[in-house]
Amino acid sequence: GILAFLRRRAVVLSSSLNALEGVSCNSIDGALYAFPTITLPAKAVEAAKSQDMEADALYCMELLDATGIVLVPGSGFGQ
Repeated sequence: GILAFLRRRAVVLSSSLNALEGVSCNSIDGALYAFPTITLPAKAVEAAKSQDMEADALYCMELLDATGIVLVPGSGFGQ
């Protein structure tokens, strides 16, 4: 049924995220949200500082501009 389909999709998503370099993601308990941790290289952190931005916010904006993928930076939640 639909729950099994959503569960399989969640497993595929978390497995795919964990396969990416610098990305880790806990298993997804629901079908709507994933909360990956992305480790940014030092150069990305420096580039963000030079623009007076948090590194994760700059990453999210650049990803949105390049791909249309929307992420919410953890710095907005004090992380």
